[in-house]
Amino acid sequence: MSSLDIAPDRRPRSQVNSILRDLRGEDFRHARNLQRSPATIPPSATAHNQRTLPFDVIFGYQSPGTSDRSPQHREIRIAGPRPPRSWRKQSSPTSTTTTSGEATHGEKSVDKNTPAWRQMALSPILCECPTSVSNPHDYSHPVPVPPLIQLCIHIILATCGGEDLADLVPDIPVHLRRAFMRYAAVHMPLSVSELEAVCDGHGSADGDLIVVGPRASLRRDWFQKTTEGEKPGETAQGPSVHLTSEECSDDTEGTWDDTLSLDTEPVSPTMLSFVSTLLTVPTFLALPPTITHLALLNIPYQVPLQRLPTICPLLVFLDLSYNDWLSCSSSKGNQILMSMAWHKLHHLQVLGLREFSIAFSLLVEINRGRWQDVRIIT
Repeated sequence: MSSLDIAPDRRPRSQVNSILRDLRGEDFRHARNLQRSPATIPPSATAHNQRTLPFDVIFGYQSPGTSDRSPQHREIRIAGPRPPRSWRKQSSPTSTTTTSGEATHGEKSVDKNTPAWRQMALSPILCECPTSVSNPHDYSHPVPVPPLIQLCIHIILATCGGEDLADLVPDIPVHLRRAFMRYAAVHMPLSVSELEAVCDGHGSADGDLIVVGPRASLRRDWFQKTTEGEKPGETAQGPSVHLTSEECSDDTEGTWDDTLSLDTEPVSPTMLSFVSTLLTVPTFLALPPTITHLALLNIPYQVPLQRLPTICPLLVFLDLSYNDWLSCSSSKGNQILMSMAWHKLHHLQVLGLREFSIAFSLLVEINRGRWQDVRIIT
């Protein structure tokens, strides 16, 4: 009896709900018809778990399916008259060719202010002048495990600089300052004040000096040994004093175990590298004659190379790579090198000419009068 009484009450409610649902559906379809919307709704319009960020932001690269439909390639129509032709971008074949040519040139250009490029540019001269300290940049192949010295140097460079580095350098042995300068030249180039601190007033760190621009450039008086106001009878520490044999023996006994006294003896610079820095003609002419390994890499302006055999006659290694005034695009590159007196460089064994087209006549001139040909790095 109870089931028969409840059924008639529920039957009108279900009919009312179905009528309301139909009316809402008709009203919704009528509104979509007025908006001229498509008949079916895309799934992305009703899904709530779709990504909200662009594809390239999430995955690091652009989706291949949406690359052609990016907003950059869409033509936006603005109300009003069309702009004049002088305001429009030309889409002729000549402009397309020019743009593609610029893109090709941009792909060939390499950023020369990166640690990877500096390591590649300095690798020949660093391999020719190995140090007693294990340094990964002294080898042509990569070292899988960095040595402890490299890790310590990296921490010093990351935490100290300027005056802090100048206060720390006296506690670093000279042979480690050499490794310090080589690592910094590749990863964190030093400024002029920091180079002076590492060299400790001797002009080089155990015979090595690497100047990396654009932060650093040498002055003309960098290698000047005599100081201002110094007299012939005086030294840099003061007037010369004649000591007796007993005083000399007492002085020797008191300092024979002093390790810092062994590092005070200055070493003449033998390895010199200029990388992407301004090298003026007066500074070039003032280079010390003790240089045996010289690298002029990516120097912006031409220097008088014809004077080099007279300035540095003991050269064993010479690298002139990556200079625009000697590269393939320069028509005077071979003429500049032909003007050098190569026969005066009796000790020359290696010559670096990367990004340079060597003429056969230049090879003949370089090897003229030699028992063994010069090894060319290209």
